[in-house]
Amino acid sequence: MRARRIRLDLALALLVAVAVAAAALIQQGSSASGTVTPSSPRPVAEAFSRAYLGYLDGSVGLAALPDATSRVRTLGAERIPPAARSGPLRLTEVRLSYVGGSTRAQALVVGRDERHGYSFEIDISFVGGRWQVTYIVPPDLATILATPARPPASPRALALVAGRFAVAYVDYREGSDSALPASLPLMRSQIGRGQDPLAAITPTHARSRLVSLALGPIVRGDVAAHAVVASAGTRLTVEFDLKRTSMGWAAWGFPEASR
Repeated sequence: MRARRIRLDLALALLVAVAVAAAALIQQGSSASGTVTPSSPRPVAEAFSRAYLGYLDGSVGLAALPDATSRVRTLGAERIPPAARSGPLRLTEVRLSYVGGSTRAQALVVGRDERHGYSFEIDISFVGGRWQVTYIVPPDLATILATPARPPASPRALALVAGRFAVAYVDYREGSDSALPASLPLMRSQIGRGQDPLAAITPTHARSRLVSLALGPIVRGDVAAHAVVASAGTRLTVEFDLKRTSMGWAAWGFPEASR
């Protein structure tokens, strides 16, 4: 009877040991299946971005792009033309969009050289136990490097007023016209006090004509004019400013340098 009890106790102990071992194996297997937890993709995003900026400005080749798929190397293969490069591209921003524990991330990247800014987007995926750049939207080089559009031509009304004033002013100083040219009070005052560029010329009483007119940019409703006027076989240069009023454009003063 006693021997039978001992055998039962041994069997029970053996069953308990087997159960404990099985539980341990199950727990170990569960832990092993989740041991590969994605870390932050930022180091991969920054390393790729620096290399890609180097590729854009011609300092490295496509093979030097780290953690990039072959598709990415194909999509991002266009380079900045040598004539458009302006010093090395510097990485200035990596704006990462990523939720901890996720296997996908996106990043908006910005780089700059001495003249331009270049931005591109990348997708990063956790594949084969590591982060890889799996997609890229390269910078739009055609738009970034496009030649700035020329400023629009000066309004026709402004050019007409400026040209007419220049001729009328020279005619007044040449003595071929006694009427003071149409202008705003400051300019009329400058002419009356002899603080205008042609105040000291000797009148020839010859009629004048406009040779050329150049207008500067319009800044807060004001614009500078540079006119060349021919009179009695001589070309005279007149510089003055115009102002936009409720009645249209009008000459309003000579620059301080001409006083």
